[in-house]
Amino acid sequence: MPTFGAIDTSTVRNSLHPMPRIECQNPLFISNRSNLVSTIRTNDLSKFYNITDVDQVSCDYAEIKRRDDNSNRISDRSFAIELRNITQVNSEFIRVECKVAENKIFYKDFQLFAPVKYSPEGSPFSEGRVSVLVIGLSTLSRLSFHRDMPLTSKALLDELGGIELLGYNKVGEDAYANMVPALTGLDTNELSGACLPNGINSTYDRCPFIWRRFRDRKFQTVFAENIARHGLFNSGRQGFNATPTDYYLRPIMLEMEKANVHNKKAGMNMCLGSHRPSDILLEYLEKLVPNFLKDYFFSFFWLSSVNHHFLSMPALIDEDMRDLIMLLNRTGVLNTTIVFFMSDRGSKASSQKTYQGIMEERLPLLLVLLPQWFNITYPLAAFNLKQNAKKLTSHFDLHATLVDLLNLKSLSSYNIRRRSSEFLDGDSLPRGISLFLNIPNTRNCEKAGIASIFCTCYKRRKIVTNDARVQRVARFIVHHINKMLNPYPQCRSLYLNSIFEASIGSSESNVLREPDWNVLADITTRLQTKPGFAEYQATVRVFNEQMNLTGTIRLVNSYPRQGYCIDDYAIKMFCYCEK
Repeated sequence: MPTFGAIDTSTVRNSLHPMPRIECQNPLFISNRSNLVSTIRTNDLSKFYNITDVDQVSCDYAEIKRRDDNSNRISDRSFAIELRNITQVNSEFIRVECKVAENKIFYKDFQLFAPVKYSPEGSPFSEGRVSVLVIGLSTLSRLSFHRDMPLTSKALLDELGGIELLGYNKVGEDAYANMVPALTGLDTNELSGACLPNGINSTYDRCPFIWRRFRDRKFQTVFAENIARHGLFNSGRQGFNATPTDYYLRPIMLEMEKANVHNKKAGMNMCLGSHRPSDILLEYLEKLVPNFLKDYFFSFFWLSSVNHHFLSMPALIDEDMRDLIMLLNRTGVLNTTIVFFMSDRGSKASSQKTYQGIMEERLPLLLVLLPQWFNITYPLAAFNLKQNAKKLTSHFDLHATLVDLLNLKSLSSYNIRRRSSEFLDGDSLPRGISLFLNIPNTRNCEKAGIASIFCTCYKRRKIVTNDARVQRVARFIVHHINKMLNPYPQCRSLYLNSIFEASIGSSESNVLREPDWNVLADITTRLQTKPGFAEYQATVRVFNEQMNLTGTIRLVNSYPRQGYCIDDYAIKMFCYCEK
C-alpha cells in the first residue's frame, strides 16, 4: 500500500483553497440543555430588522413532534418566551417565532434540547460494559484530516493517544455504500435482500442496524445527521417510519431545511437560520454530555456535506471539533466510552488528477480512542488494535469491532487467542474481522470484501490509452452502461467519446509491457461518453480474452444534471434524457 505525506505534491498543495469563515444571521436566542435565553439587543433589532422598540416584540415557541421521516407536527399550543429572563423548556425540539405589534412574524428559528429520557436504575457503570461513540465526517480522507483539521488531529493522537488505522480502505462508491457495511455488516445488495423487499420504496425499520443490538442490551441510542434532505437513508430512499433510536435529530433538521436556508453554495446549505449545519450536530452532542455520564450509550453522529465540493471545508470545524473532544475528556465521558472518529471515503474533488488523489479517495479516516482502563483490562485486544493499524482493514471490520463491544467478555485474552487461532487457515477468513483480533498479514482485498477498483494494495502501472486492451475495456464499459439503460427508453444510448487515462493492476510479475490476454489483470480506465460528456471510471478484470466488471462504474465529473427524466438513483447518473 503506498504512503504519502499530508501535503506531498504541488498538485495537492495547489488544490487547497482556504474557505472563508461562514457567518450566519445573528441569533435572538441561545439555549442550553433545558433553558432558552434571550440575546435580543435593541441595536440588533434596529440593524437587522428595522425595529426600534423592543417592547413591541413578542416571542413564543411551539413543540415539534415527529410523524415520520418526511413530516412533523408542530403543536397548535404555543408558549410565551420571557425576553428579559430565562425560559425553561420541557420539549426536545421547538420552533421559535417573534412578532412585532401588528403580529407580523419577523424572526423564525429552531432550538434543540437534550432531556433525560430514561432514569437508569442503580449505579450506572457497575457492569462490565462500555459506551460507544462514533463520529463520522463524510468524504474526508485520512490525509485530508491531517491537512485540514490539525487541531483535532493533535488532540486525538498526541494528547489523547488515539490509534490511527493507516490501511483503512473504502468498500463502496458513496457514503451509503460505505456506511451500510459499517452499521450492518452487509453490503448494499445483501441489505436489500435482507430487509428492503420493495427496493427503494421500502423503509429501513426492519434492517439490522448495530444500534438495535445495543438497544436490546439496554443501551440508550443516538442517531444524528446534520442534514435531512440528503440523509444517509433518505436521499432517494424512504428512511424510517418508526423513530430508529432513542435520540434522533432528523425532525428538527427537517424543519430547519424547510424554513431557514440561507447562504447556499454549490448545492450546500451553509446556514440554517442562525446555525451552520455542522454547529447543530456538535451542539446536540455537547448537550448530550450530561446524559452520557448517567447511562450507557451507543451514539452515531454523522457530519455530511463537510467536504463534497470544497477540499478545505473541514478546516471550518477544526477548532470546534477539537474543543468538543477535549470537553468529552474533561467531563470524564472518555473514561467510559470508546470513540471511533471516522469517514466513509475521501473526496472526489480533484481526486482523479494525481495518483495521490486517487489513493486518498480510497483511504478514509478511522481513528480509535480507548479508555485508559481498557488497555489494562483487555491488553491483548488493545495490542491487536495497535498492530492492525498498519494492516488492510475496511468498514466491514469496523462493524465486527462494534459487535465485539456488545459483550466485553469476548475481549478477554483467552477468547482473543481462541478466536484469532481460527484465522490460521488463511483461505477461510471472514469478510469482516474485529480490529481487536490479530488480522492475518496475508489478507488481501478480495478476502476483505474490497472490490479491485477500490483496492489500494495492487501494483499499478499506467498504460497508454491506445493499448488494445484499454480500447476493448472502454467499449465493454460503454456497452455495459447501455445494457443497464435498455429498460428506460427515455434515456439515449451512449457512445464512447474519448479515453483519458488507463492503468493496469496485477501482481508485480504480471504488470506487463506488452498486451497479453492470457494473464489475469485488472484494467482501470477513465473515459468520456456522448451525448452529455459524462466521465466514468471503472475496473474490468481481463483473463483469457474474457472481461468482467469488478465493482461499480463511477461518475467522476460533476453530476451533469441530464438524468432529470428518471427517478432510479442507481441509473440516473448514466441517463441522458431525450429532449
